[in-house]
Amino acid sequence: MTDPNREYRTLPGLWRAYEEVPRRLRFNAQTPTEWHAWHEALVQIVWDLLGHGPRDAYPLEPEVIETSDEGSFRLEKISLRCDADVFMPCYVLIPKLGYPPYRPVLALHGHGIGGAAHLVGRHVTDEQRREEDWISSKNYDYARQLAERGYLVIAPEQRGFGERMERGVSMVDYADGHAFWASTCRALQHNALLLGKTAIGLRVWDAMRAIDYLRTRPEPQTERLACVGLSGGASTAMFLAALDQRVWATVLSGYFSSFRAYLMPYIACECNYIPRILEFAEMADLAALIAPRPLLIQAGRYDETIPIKATETAFEDLRPAYSLLDADHRLVSDFFDGGHAFNDAAFAFLERWTDPDG
Repeated sequence: MTDPNREYRTLPGLWRAYEEVPRRLRFNAQTPTEWHAWHEALVQIVWDLLGHGPRDAYPLEPEVIETSDEGSFRLEKISLRCDADVFMPCYVLIPKLGYPPYRPVLALHGHGIGGAAHLVGRHVTDEQRREEDWISSKNYDYARQLAERGYLVIAPEQRGFGERMERGVSMVDYADGHAFWASTCRALQHNALLLGKTAIGLRVWDAMRAIDYLRTRPEPQTERLACVGLSGGASTAMFLAALDQRVWATVLSGYFSSFRAYLMPYIACECNYIPRILEFAEMADLAALIAPRPLLIQAGRYDETIPIKATETAFEDLRPAYSLLDADHRLVSDFFDGGHAFNDAAFAFLERWTDPDG
C-alpha cells in the first residue's frame, strides 16, 4: 500500500536543506582580525559566484548625447563603454544649488521599462505620461531630488531595462500588464548563466564603470561617494557596496530581507538568483561586507514585494558585524508606513554621512 505521507514535491526538501545546511561563510567573527579574514574570503567567493573577477577595463570613451537645463540642475545624457562591445547610457545631474566641491551619488533604478529615465523624472511612453502618479507614488525620481538638494548625481541605465532592453526576445512583465515593471531580465540572465555569468554581476560591473567615470568629471567632488537604489537598484547597490570600497554610504530601499523569505517561496525575477549563494551566505552576511561604512535599510511595512518581518529579522542579523567594528551608529533602519517605495528619510541619512566634515 502506498504511503499517503510520501512526498513527491521537490521544494519542501530544498527548504529543509536550507535549514539543515549552515552557510559556510556566515558572519560569526569575534575579533577584528577574524572579521578581516572572513571579509577577504567572502568577497572572493562573491566575485566568483557573480561570474567574473576583475577584468580589463576598456577606455570609457564618454560621449555626450544631449544636454538640458532643468532649472535647479543641468542634465547631461552620456554614453560610456562598459565592456569590449557594450555601451551604457547614463544621466549626469550637475546641481546649481550650493558650491563645489559637490557630494557625489550613484543612483540606481529598479525594474521597469523606463529605466534610469524615471530617476530623473522623465517619461518614455505615452502610457507612462498617462500614469504619471506612478513615479510620485514610488518616490521614484530620487536622482532628480538629490540634484535639487545639491548632490552631483550619476544614474546609469542597468542592463535589461530602458534603452538597454534586449531585442528579438520576449519581454517579461512582472506586474500583470503594468508596463513599468517590464524587463528583458529573463533573456539576460539565462544567456549569462550559460557563460558562467549573472545579471547582477554584469550590473555591478557597470556600476563600477559609472563610478570610474564620475570620478573623471571636471566638477570638484568630495571623497564620500554614496549609492542609493530602490528594489532592483538596491540589489545592485548591495553587491556593489559589498565589493567596492569606494562606496562610502549606501541606501537600500525595498529589497533587503533574506533569500529564504524573498526568493525561495516566490517566483521573483530571474535576475535576483545567484547559483550556490546560499551555500556560503545569506543576505545579511553579504550586507555585513559593507560594515563599518554607513548603511541605511529602508522597508515599507505594507510592501507587497518584500516581507517586512524578514527585513526586520535580517536587520538584527546584520547588527553584530557593525557592533564588532564599533560602528552601530552607522547602521540605520527606516521601517515606514508605506509600500514598495523610496522614503524621504534617506535624504537626512545622506546629508549626515556624506558630510566631509562629519
